[in-house]
Amino acid sequence: MRSIIPIVFLFIISSGFILIGAWILNSNTQMANNGIVTDGRVVSFAEDYDADNGSTYYPVVEFELEDGSKMTVKMSFGSNPPSYDLGEVCEVIYYAGEQDSAKINSTFELYVFPWIFIGIGILVELIAIFAFVKLRRKNNNINFESVELLNKRSLKDQLFSKKTRNDKQNPFFMD
Repeated sequence: MRSIIPIVFLFIISSGFILIGAWILNSNTQMANNGIVTDGRVVSFAEDYDADNGSTYYPVVEFELEDGSKMTVKMSFGSNPPSYDLGEVCEVIYYAGEQDSAKINSTFELYVFPWIFIGIGILVELIAIFAFVKLRRKNNNINFESVELLNKRSLKDQLFSKKTRNDKQNPFFMD
């Protein structure tokens, strides 16, 4: 029973990866289909420092809304080194009335990144299934060997014990 707990844990974690990836992919696809697309320009970078990994640079993009006003938004996807150059023009997609939800309209951010989550989840789930099947086979072999060993002992006891030779139910017993 204890050896199945890590397998169940792997299965739960991998299912989480698949669900998160599917949710991100769905929301990005909805944004791509229903959002407003406009041109933007990278005006600066927001640096997020992490002691383990160093700095991550998030592009800050300025773009024009439908009413002509300008909006500046820090993007939610960063990298090191920065994926964009300062002043670079990029396509931005956002929902009307929800300008803070703006994303750079890139294939990687909208589609590849969620599929990486889904792929990792599927891979770990396959590993969990393989480990479960292997564990079941191992347990079945142990049980089969135990039964076989018990049968051998029983046969040995029947043939060579004094009780068996003196038993009146034994067809080979002769008075």
